[in-house]
Amino acid sequence: MRLLIFFLFIFFLLFPYTVVSIGIIEPSYEERYIVFQPNIERHYEFTIGKAEFIHSFKNAGVLDPYVTVNDPAQDSGPRPISADIKLPEKIDPGLYYIFIGGLETSGEPGTVSARAGIQSKITVLSLYPGKYLEYSLTANDVGVNEKINFSMALSNYGIEDIGAVKGIIDIYDPENNFVQAIYTNTISIKSVENKALIAEFYALNLKPGIYKAVGRIEYDGIKPNSTRESFFRIGSLNIIINDYTREVIVNATNRFEITITSDWVGTISGVYGRVYTPNQKTLKTPNLDMNKFQSATLETYWETKGLEIGEYDVVIEIFYEKTSIKKTVKVNVIDGIPPIIEKPKTFEIKTTTIAIIAAVILALINIGIFFYIKKPKNKNEESNQNSTSIQPPKSLK
Repeated sequence: MRLLIFFLFIFFLLFPYTVVSIGIIEPSYEERYIVFQPNIERHYEFTIGKAEFIHSFKNAGVLDPYVTVNDPAQDSGPRPISADIKLPEKIDPGLYYIFIGGLETSGEPGTVSARAGIQSKITVLSLYPGKYLEYSLTANDVGVNEKINFSMALSNYGIEDIGAVKGIIDIYDPENNFVQAIYTNTISIKSVENKALIAEFYALNLKPGIYKAVGRIEYDGIKPNSTRESFFRIGSLNIIINDYTREVIVNATNRFEITITSDWVGTISGVYGRVYTPNQKTLKTPNLDMNKFQSATLETYWETKGLEIGEYDVVIEIFYEKTSIKKTVKVNVIDGIPPIIEKPKTFEIKTTTIAIIAAVILALINIGIFFYIKKPKNKNEESNQNSTSIQPPKSLK
């Protein structure tokens, strides 16, 4: 048992963990969504916890006078609190938000400086007269010749239901040239209801780049002047060389960096580079995985001993997905103070961590074996061992 406790102590010393400092238990989203009515009242129960000292609060903007927080023990530990809301006779149409939460404090009297906080949101919707739709537009990134999915999220904030609504989406290329208009499906939507319009478009023969979608809606003979924009990217399975080390010091070991960007919508695994130098040295970088449209830096080291000062052609080749791209660049070899080169941090961290873990585990194993071998046997163990010898049946004694 002592050995186990010692091992756990070493483990948590090497691998510290983070504890969530404050939390809140709240009513469901549906319960926290209020459609305004004159003088409507609501009561909410919360539990704030996971901290020793918590200061409860409210933040309701223009509705602040109509919200009361009931806290039985302000600035104490985990506890239940409640909030009472009594709205006025009338408020302007629109969305309003009420926040109820807690702030972790130091516990010193008269201080409310928070170290962490959490809050619950209550939404109040005051409906617009007649028909009123709010909407947004989103589109997904794709590869060349793949299908793009468009979605227009709708919220009916009007008092009246809407019988038919559709969306029109205009697509523009990276040079802002009009490409094509596409149309969504047509649906109905009731008051206070949320729905979505959808449309599909295949990016056939479109070049890679960032495209713009401009969406608008029409419903029950109404054509609002408003539009919504969304940008999406058409990518190709390609790596782009953005930058590289342009100067190195003569007769020294130099860090050589290559900045690259993925133009693909998914993950590209095992990306690495080779650098072909004028002094017949081929430099290789470590491998890395690149996520969607991610930028990264490949790194290697170039020993320039024997080169003369001047400008040289250097060939950079990036390998990925069973293919590669090459780029010939100009690099200046200059005179200067040789740089202090350190090994890559990732390598040092991994090696050090593995060495520490291996040493600790080996030490614990040796300690455990030592104490197990040297542990004296107690009388019970001896009697148990003696009892294993063959004895005659009691009836024969």
